[in-house]
Amino acid sequence: MATKIRVTAIQRLCVNDGPGVRTVVFLKGCYLQCPWCCNPEAIHYDKDEYFDKGKCKYPEKNLICKNCELHEGQSSQDLCPFGAFEKTYKDYTDDEIYALLMRDENLYKDGGGVTFSGGEPLLQAKALLPLLIRLNNNGIHITFETTLYAPTEHYLLVKDYVDYWLVDLKFQFGFIVNHDYTIGTQFFENNLRDLQSLGKCVVYRMVVMEEMLNHSQSIIKCLREHNIDVIELLNYHGLAQSKYKELGIVFTNFNALNASRKALFVETLKMAGVKSVMLQL
Repeated sequence: MATKIRVTAIQRLCVNDGPGVRTVVFLKGCYLQCPWCCNPEAIHYDKDEYFDKGKCKYPEKNLICKNCELHEGQSSQDLCPFGAFEKTYKDYTDDEIYALLMRDENLYKDGGGVTFSGGEPLLQAKALLPLLIRLNNNGIHITFETTLYAPTEHYLLVKDYVDYWLVDLKFQFGFIVNHDYTIGTQFFENNLRDLQSLGKCVVYRMVVMEEMLNHSQSIIKCLREHNIDVIELLNYHGLAQSKYKELGIVFTNFNALNASRKALFVETLKMAGVKSVMLQL
């Protein structure tokens, strides 16, 4: 049986996820748990479901709902006849995804391509490999949007088939990760060192918020230590708050930078020899 690729969404006609017009495949599962993540449905590889409280018939006198596991019953919430629960993902074979992606082949040939995002696409490297080889053999430009916090064996498995890398840096203060953070940091160091030696296009990005400005010098130190002198900045937003609520995950609200604070941070980086641009996404 073919290995399944677990996907939370496939978006077409995207223009901010690599060069040209692209189709973006959002993959499920990530090694990190950053509290500002705008795709919380992609954090956990295993089961996640959206819960629409408005569709839940409990506490009405309904025997089906009273027996739901959500209310300490025996019936799986997956069997809800009212549609209160919606899966956050779909499993595809590489044949199925390939057929979907090739609908836009003409766009790819005109400077666009396919971007694998997430979550963390390197988490599913083994499952993705046959698809990457197939796309590569057909001349399709491939981008990975990754944190590089993944086992080096996963990175090495796919690196020859990726043309363009969007590296989401995690140099912000106090971000939340899983219990393998120390190991993950070493993976990041190894993967980044190798990636920088390849000569391929690498674009660095980082989410910024008001709470991190007091840590500007620490961030600059990290950038310099990793030979990063150009970076794209994305201002924090809390647009995913409703997703967190439906997933039953605690939402952490940060403060976006206002215009003057954005300008201050950009200037601080410039004075340290780091060129930055604030993306308008």
